[in-house]
Amino acid sequence: EQNGCEVVCQFCTDAARSFPDAVVAQRVPDEVFALLMQARVQVSERKICTEQERLFRERLAEMREELKKAAAVDQEVQKHRLHIAEELLTLKCPRCKLAFYDFDGCFALKCRSCACGFCAWCLCDCGDDAHAHVLRCPSSSHQRQYHGTWEQFIAAQRQRRETAVKEYMSPLSASVRSAVIGACRRDFDDLGLRIA
Repeated sequence: EQNGCEVVCQFCTDAARSFPDAVVAQRVPDEVFALLMQARVQVSERKICTEQERLFRERLAEMREELKKAAAVDQEVQKHRLHIAEELLTLKCPRCKLAFYDFDGCFALKCRSCACGFCAWCLCDCGDDAHAHVLRCPSSSHQRQYHGTWEQFIAAQRQRRETAVKEYMSPLSASVRSAVIGACRRDFDDLGLRIA
């Protein structure tokens, strides 16, 4: 095996120290020559198996790395999805972060938990009272009015959410952004958001 399954002269040290197969076949019995050929096949098979095992181990290592990268990307996508759902899509008090769901028509809201006054158009913290802000809020579709309809509130929140999500996702790579959009698709659809 160490001589490549060649019959070599033990006294020679140069490159021509191996005997050609024809010479060996003439000098040894057929059974011995057949054993030599069988040994060559076995050595060749072992080399092939060893190489295949090495390639298989390399491929497994590559697959593990790919899985780690995919898991890392998946974790990143889920991190972004959670942030979008909790921070951008959920209606909540800008001060204490308590979620709210009710809207009674007045765009000057007051948090039940911390008494923060905030604007239902833009969700801006206005201190104790949001009435002055609501009259001049740049997000308002009815400037100089405190009250509006449920449809106006929903439209304002749709616009606010779309803008916030697009701004949040703008620095993401195209592949991560696409994966995040896919992960959030149901949430976006439920809220009527057009995020592409």
